[in-house]
Amino acid sequence: MDMALHCPACAVDYRIMDRHFACPKAQPDAEHLLRQVHRARPEIELWRDAWDDGERGSFRVFRNALSSHLLAGEQGYLAQLEGINDNLMRFHGLTFEATALFSARPLAAAIGHDGLLLAKDETANVGGSNTARHLMGTLLYIEAHRRLTDSPAKTPLAIHSCGDAALGAAIVARAGEYPLHCFVPRDVDPELENLLRSHGAYIEKVIPRTGELGDPCYRAFREAVSERGFLPFATSGPDNWSGIEGGRTLGYELALQLSEAGIELDHLVLQVGGGAMARAVVEALESCREWGMLERVPRIHAVQPTGSFPFVRCHALLLAHVADAAGLPFELEYDIDSDPEDETAILREFLEEEAEQVAEVAAYAADSFATEEVQQVLARAVANPTEFMWPWDLGGSESAAHGLLHPVAHDWFYLAAGMLRTGGVPAVATEESLANAKDLVAGNTNIAATASGTAGLAGLTTLKEQGHIAGSDAVGIVLTSVDRASLEWR
Repeated sequence: MDMALHCPACAVDYRIMDRHFACPKAQPDAEHLLRQVHRARPEIELWRDAWDDGERGSFRVFRNALSSHLLAGEQGYLAQLEGINDNLMRFHGLTFEATALFSARPLAAAIGHDGLLLAKDETANVGGSNTARHLMGTLLYIEAHRRLTDSPAKTPLAIHSCGDAALGAAIVARAGEYPLHCFVPRDVDPELENLLRSHGAYIEKVIPRTGELGDPCYRAFREAVSERGFLPFATSGPDNWSGIEGGRTLGYELALQLSEAGIELDHLVLQVGGGAMARAVVEALESCREWGMLERVPRIHAVQPTGSFPFVRCHALLLAHVADAAGLPFELEYDIDSDPEDETAILREFLEEEAEQVAEVAAYAADSFATEEVQQVLARAVANPTEFMWPWDLGGSESAAHGLLHPVAHDWFYLAAGMLRTGGVPAVATEESLANAKDLVAGNTNIAATASGTAGLAGLTTLKEQGHIAGSDAVGIVLTSVDRASLEWR
């Protein structure tokens, strides 16, 4: 077939026809993160034709890049999509259509940026964020396989989330007429709980175990999949690669919109929690460059809040290994076995004070990505993932951007590889910058988004202060996660 699922640890391509969500040989001692591989170039000319004809349905325009289309065939896929869309309109009043990409001139002026600032508004999407589109990809994948096997049963779905992902999952699962179990903290926001129940979700509250590291809800979710036979309806790639496929439609839209406007971005600043959105966008943009839609991929930067930044830590450690292999200065002394509070402070100070070293090594990684020095670092990360990514080890994490407070950035590997390939750098946004970004978006656009959803702007201001982004550069951000507290929300 024209697609496969590649595992970097196994160095094996698995068949799309075999219903995999994760690598069947996954072990915790290596990075078994499945990535969709297109063996043949999709006819992206059909995307342009559909766009020119006024079609804006995300899962119609880009359908020939989706595994569910390959599995179901043209007529089967469209029938499947029509049925889900009918239910989305019936229950939610909205289907998946391309979200706006607009020039945010007042916002740029407010932060003192003279160059182009483009913002993509995902708050207008199903569920008020980007996460539902991830799970639409999964629903289509599950349905295509169910129909291939002529199975009448719809297996229960499971997700671990207490925010946007849970709401998006509930809306999409309802449209697909699947039962959904949401594994949430015992102190879940009562309003969100009621909203999830209104969309038909079953709520399972999780009590942390004594001394438990990591996310108890994720642990319960994994147990539901392995012991109760539920299907993983999660946005995290290690558990469900097809959620990344659904999220890629965001990147495909961005690439098509940029191409149609004749714009090349110098930078794209993306907020990271678990990393699924950023990874999906990076993969989509890389594919669009390979397929001839984009001349180049912008530098991809990742931002996390001070309350929890495991991906920033991970990427800094990757850059340290690249610098060591290349003989470049990178004066970060991070000891994983020392006090995490001390080491975290050292890392933050290094990123702030030694931005030139960070920029030099990131530029080297981009220029030398295919060389042995860089590829050996990535190979080491695949073979020894816990040297780079481990659960956030400072207790009591809090942030206005609480949606980004993930103990682990599950989709770190391919996101980090994309950043190395493009010369991107990691950034830690202070609480002050996160609050300012939220207020600036509210005051200079008609978008009401949470601090998590506007964190890309906080990352932009941080990177400008550190000298990574010049005032004349063309920059893109994604605004997502509608602020339900400030709106009447269905």
